[in-house]
Amino acid sequence: MPYLVDGNNLAHALGLSIGGLADRETCTRTVASFCRARGAQATLVFDGNAPEGARDSTRSHRIRVLYSGRRSADEVILRLVSDSKAPADFTVVTSDKSLGDKSRHLGAAVERAHEFSKRLERGKTPGHTPPEKASPNQTADEIERWLEVFDPGRK
Repeated sequence: MPYLVDGNNLAHALGLSIGGLADRETCTRTVASFCRARGAQATLVFDGNAPEGARDSTRSHRIRVLYSGRRSADEVILRLVSDSKAPADFTVVTSDKSLGDKSRHLGAAVERAHEFSKRLERGKTPGHTPPEKASPNQTADEIERWLEVFDPGRK
């Protein structure tokens, strides 16, 4: 199920907005990593124009980045859903109530940005249980052997 992401909204949920400006690159890298790990696809839509020297649209195998230009990101996302032959295939990621309601009305699923951000931060999908962590308790001899392997000239 492809994600349509309200980029500025997600950047804020991830704590990547400073002074009202979203760190678009970090937000995009975070979502791209999530998509690669899960075989998912996402389109991030950011408000406004592309940064200086960037194109209005960027696409890779798993991720596409769009800038709304003079329109709002919400308008672009709603257009993508309404123009789709299968709007139910999309999950719109936003915490904007109006955008969420309109997306649901068009047939898309909606996930709140702060909930999605928690999955990005934990690096897991629903139902996924991370492997147990190895015990951090190692003997002094084990630590010494690892130090010899990774830092042979330290003595």
